[in-house]
Amino acid sequence: MKKKHLEKSSSPKILIKEIKRCNRNLFIISLFIAVISGFITYILLMTIYGLIFSICAYGLVGYLLYLVYIRNLDYNKSPIIIQMKRFSENKKNVILELVKELNERKNKIEFRNVIITSSWLCQRTFLFFKVFHFSQLYWVYIKKTRHYTNFIPSGTTWELVFNLFDGKDIIGYPTKSGNKKDSETIIEEIHKRVPWAFFGYSDEIKNEWQNNPIVIINAVHERILEIQEQLKK
Repeated sequence: MKKKHLEKSSSPKILIKEIKRCNRNLFIISLFIAVISGFITYILLMTIYGLIFSICAYGLVGYLLYLVYIRNLDYNKSPIIIQMKRFSENKKNVILELVKELNERKNKIEFRNVIITSSWLCQRTFLFFKVFHFSQLYWVYIKKTRHYTNFIPSGTTWELVFNLFDGKDIIGYPTKSGNKKDSETIIEEIHKRVPWAFFGYSDEIKNEWQNNPIVIINAVHERILEIQEQLKK
């Protein structure tokens, strides 16, 4: 069976590279689970627990390998491509728009595993390449988490929390952003691109977003109209 690629015009190297990277990492995880499962099954050999564990573990490995096979066979089944339906029914046009901006050096900024273009934010993780369009962004803030080990401070992690609305669902989208400086720089760059969104955390915004999000959504739309009116002057 021949491998089915995306159409040539919408199958840029940059997305195919990410699809292959994610599939490769999923395959690595599958092998890791298989090795660990074999070791545990050996320890629990000749027990009912060992039998049940081996069935479940190797069933999971088989499913993960099936996903790798299917996604390599047809790139359109990759989560990277499937998620494009969130932005438009015309998935091909969305892919072309994303790729065009990813290939442009102008207005494209990279921080660790985050890529910011004129209209998109992309995040590389071990298994995924997540994207969202700035038109869906309504509220973003920096989340600081202090960690303790035996009541002793052991470090601080920083996350950017993006709150999105895709026309149907409210989406919370946290992403690790390295340190405080990186977080603030990313916020500044996003603010240049989406000045109408809400920036910064407050209990009031959180309460509205969780219980009555239409208030925040309408407020953002009013800000957009105000900015459009200012640009006309």
